[in-house]
Order: sequence, then C-alpha cells, then structure tokens
Amino acid sequence: MKLTHKPRIPVSLPPKKPVLLMNLGTGWSATTPFLYTLTIDQRYCHPGHIKENHYLYTIFEKNILNETTIRDFILRTSANESHWLFRGWQKELFEYNYHFMDDPDYVKNWYQDVSIEKYIDYYLKHWEIVKNDFHAVADFSNHNWSLPYWENGKEMIDKIKEVFDLKVTVQFRDPIRRLYSELGTCFIDERTPYLERTATDKKMREGEYFLKNKMHNEFFKYCLTDMAHKSANCQYVDLYNKWEWLVGPKNILYIVMEEFWDPALRKQQCERLSNFLDSPIQKVHENVYFPDKGADAPHYEGLIDQWTSDKETITEETIKYAMKYFFPKYNQWKFRFGEIPEAWNKRNKL
Repeated sequence: MKLTHKPRIPVSLPPKKPVLLMNLGTGWSATTPFLYTLTIDQRYCHPGHIKENHYLYTIFEKNILNETTIRDFILRTSANESHWLFRGWQKELFEYNYHFMDDPDYVKNWYQDVSIEKYIDYYLKHWEIVKNDFHAVADFSNHNWSLPYWENGKEMIDKIKEVFDLKVTVQFRDPIRRLYSELGTCFIDERTPYLERTATDKKMREGEYFLKNKMHNEFFKYCLTDMAHKSANCQYVDLYNKWEWLVGPKNILYIVMEEFWDPALRKQQCERLSNFLDSPIQKVHENVYFPDKGADAPHYEGLIDQWTSDKETITEETIKYAMKYFFPKYNQWKFRFGEIPEAWNKRNKL
C-alpha cells in the first residue's frame, strides 16, 4: 500500500497568559520599596489604582468571616481617587489609572458584592492598558500572606491561574526587627491591637502608658508577653510552605530584605529575581530599613510608612529579651532554607 504524504496543518500556539505578580508581604519588610523597584525603577509591573487593594481579603471577609470591616475602611479611603497610588508624585504612573476614571464608580462598585470573577476582570481590564509598557500587572496586598487558601480557597487561586501566569514573591526581614517596626504603627493612634484580645483592664492601662510616653522598646517587650510573635506576619516558614504548595515551587520566590538591598550582593540578588520574573532587574529602589537606622531613618519620599515606624531605635537589651521568643523561629528558618541570613546572625548574635 502506497502511503501518500499529507501536509501537516500548523497548530497555532496557545495565547500567552498575562502575568499577575502577587507580592504577599510580609509587612514592614520593605514591600513598598520593592514595589517601587518594579514600577518606578524597572517598569516591570503596574499594580493598578493602589498598592494594596486588599480585594482578596474582602472576599474572605465576606464569605468566611461574614464581616465588611476592611471593605468599609477601603470605601472610606483607597476607593477614592485622592488616595490612589502615585498621585502627587510619579505622575506618569498615576496616568495609567485614567481608564478607571472613565467610569467614576468602577472602583467603588468593584468592592460591592466582591467575587473572584471581579478580581480577575479588574486585572484583565488593567492589563489591556499597561501591556505595551509593562511586563505584568500586580497585587501587592500584604493581607494575602495570611489568607487560608490552603483550607478553603484553593479553587480561587486555581481560577486566577487559569487566566494569568501567576508569579508570587514575598519579602522577609529579620523577624525581631520586623515585628518591632510593625508594633511601631500602634503609636500613630495609641492603639493596642495585640493587648486588646485578652488583656485585663490593668494590662490595657499599662500598655497604653508605654504608647502615650513613646516607649517603643518597652511596648514591644510588653506585646511579646501577649503573644505578638504568634501573629501571621511572624510565621515565615509555615505560611511560605503553604503558599509554595498552593502555587508550586517554581512560581514562588522568597527575598531576604537585608540581602536584596546589600550593595555587595546586588548583582547576585538582581540576577536571581530577573531569572524568576524572566525580565531584567538591574536597579533597586532606596529603602529606609537598610541600612537599619531605627529612629534616625532618612525621610525618603514615598516611604513615610517606613520612617514613621520606629519611635525609638531598638536596643541590644530589647533584642536579647526578644530572642527567647524568637529563637525557635530562627532555627525553623535554618532547617527549612539551610542557613540563617548573615545579617540576622550578625545583628542578633545567634
């Protein structure tokens, strides 16, 4: 039997998915300078109207917690144009949000009856505007770090992955200093978030005394007695492992803040990030937290969230006190990643 040649019919390649970079946090680990590195300095991604839209958290809040606390706060703040990112500086990046202004109610309506479909629609809409100038769209909401998708929301992540090439990054800072800076935000309105959970009236009054007198070191140590180190932002290894399971090892990259901003490691760190993002990253934005100058931090534009966080410079005595709470966390890191970052070792005398 003679075989006749049949010309092959070329099969077109499937369309390339747009990239969504999800930066999980952790808060007070230079997530804002990292955003500026990838937007202002490199034009890799654009996050939309705000750095942290917290949209996925509002879905969790609605479906699991039956609350609207975060959503109500957002509707009072970042849903309004006056709070949108880059307004007042870096105007050329703010202009990429003008398409949201075509429908003045789009962002406000986006937060009504929240859903994963609306989350995807937002980023697809934004991608159409930025795709000729940026490699990706991005969600830099730090609340995403602790969302328990491994328990009840994996299908949401899967829906995102159906539409987007999902890449995940997360920054880690020395655990003691990171929590110290986070608790510094309590001095802004003299609130005691950790103490309010279980504290007696006497304990509340003591905590408020430290706040009113700007005693950051004492307040930090006091919060450790109320298990502040058990918060989600402190659970580096546990939550990283869960996100790695959710998105796959090839799709997540951890960044040690002190290494990424160390000039001696700049080339190595930029190559590592470039390989992960498949895009050249060569310049790194300035960062108040490195080198760490505590209460004497420089006042860089756009980084007020950093230079207002440390009301006092953390003392060696405070670090020594905190180590009894944090030593297991350093050991956990070493077991998971092979070694403790040199900067954490050097500062804490591990």
